[in-house]
Amino acid sequence: MYADDVQFLHQSKPKALPELQASVVAAAHSWFDENCLKLNPNKTDLTLIKSSRRRLSSEFSVDFGDVTIRPSPTVKVLGMVVDGGLTFEKHVSSVVRRCYATLGGLSRMTHKLPEAVKKMIVEMLIFPHLSYCSTVWAGCNTTQRHRLQKVVNHCAQVVKGVRRSAHVSPLIADLKWPSLDHLIAERDVSRVHYLLNHPQAPNGLTVGIVHRTDVSSKEIRASLAGLLQLPRVKSEHARKSFLFRAPAQWNRAPVEVRGARSATVCRKRAREWLAQSSRN
Repeated sequence: MYADDVQFLHQSKPKALPELQASVVAAAHSWFDENCLKLNPNKTDLTLIKSSRRRLSSEFSVDFGDVTIRPSPTVKVLGMVVDGGLTFEKHVSSVVRRCYATLGGLSRMTHKLPEAVKKMIVEMLIFPHLSYCSTVWAGCNTTQRHRLQKVVNHCAQVVKGVRRSAHVSPLIADLKWPSLDHLIAERDVSRVHYLLNHPQAPNGLTVGIVHRTDVSSKEIRASLAGLLQLPRVKSEHARKSFLFRAPAQWNRAPVEVRGARSATVCRKRAREWLAQSSRN
């Protein structure tokens, strides 16, 4: 539940779609009756999240009285566009359009503003869009990450006041901006630190963050170092998910990063470690 939004999340095996339809309808009717509310079909979205290779044996829809709601290809959740295959292509496209629109206005004033002012504007108006919900969309493919990295590259060219054909690596290094992959790694490591140490961390994520000592009594180097147990996965898509990607990044981090006293300090040390590793 959010301020003016209610979401129902259900899951089932592919062969149990009739049971899934029944559970969605039952849960929604029960909640609306208890809260004396009525469904507005014009403001209701339904999306079916599944593998792109999965073919359904029948059409999926949900009936509420005389209204039939069918799945939409995308649905917006707190400003993030989620598609049925979790490719996040639509979300990345939305972020890229928003960022280039801002950069277009800034580029027209690029010779009238000091570099420090332009850098501050980019870091305030562009970077928050790039990092928003990265815990979720960072599981996208290389193509989508490359599109977002190109936004960072163009930001550096606008701030430095050079042409788009200029080489961006020295510009980004001079501005001390992390690459998109490093930005995601920073947030993943700091998020794991938060989940391990904060008493109010969301249970939906903390259950997936498990120390090696919790699953094995053998005293091996991974257990003695306080490393995390990586879940067993079978697909590349699962390897890109937060609950595999972030613990793996946490295990690669040095002791001074994992031993930070807060998530903020952890992220700062992770940024320094990643910058050092890229230079080496």
